[in-house]
Amino acid sequence: MALILMVLDHIHYILGFTGVIPEAFSMLGRLAAPLFLFCLVEGFSKTRNRRKYFLKVYLVSVGMSALLVAMNVFGLLRRPDGFYPMNGMMTAFAILMVIYQGIDWLGQKRIVRGLLAVILPLAWPFIFTALVTNVPVLRLPLVVAGIHVAAAFPLISRLLALLNLYNVGLYAVCTLVCFLVFGVMYILVYALTSGTYYRIVSR
Repeated sequence: MALILMVLDHIHYILGFTGVIPEAFSMLGRLAAPLFLFCLVEGFSKTRNRRKYFLKVYLVSVGMSALLVAMNVFGLLRRPDGFYPMNGMMTAFAILMVIYQGIDWLGQKRIVRGLLAVILPLAWPFIFTALVTNVPVLRLPLVVAGIHVAAAFPLISRLLALLNLYNVGLYAVCTLVCFLVFGVMYILVYALTSGTYYRIVSR
């Protein structure tokens, strides 16, 4: 059913500008995505190898993204009127699979891995945008400190285990809270002193 609805939607995409294909084709095609999502979740939850399943979906999403880049940059496969779709459905599905796996890990009490799998896919676009466009050079130490804490987390967890401290979830929460408090303090100090710093270096 999902495939049939998708074909109807694509027929409207290709020939809709002619006025011959009814708008109902596109409206019915909107039902394809939730049906595909249902099938994807069912398959991911019951497959024997989730890694291979995810890899297949991810490779399809990469292919779709490459096709969109070709349409946008090189004008390939566009309609005669210049329209082209912005379909990131498979990329969204791949991200949802990571979040789904993270929820499973949280259910298995694998707190750190589960939180990373749930939070990072949602936060990464905002983090990447901030790093590329909005983070001044003087805020980079905060970013580097965050990377350092994340990289050191497994080693420190093992060191704590040697002291019979096995509550990794509590350690993760404490680390996150401390980092956020430090980040707020760092940003406040930066905001208060950046003007003076720029005046000094601009002389």
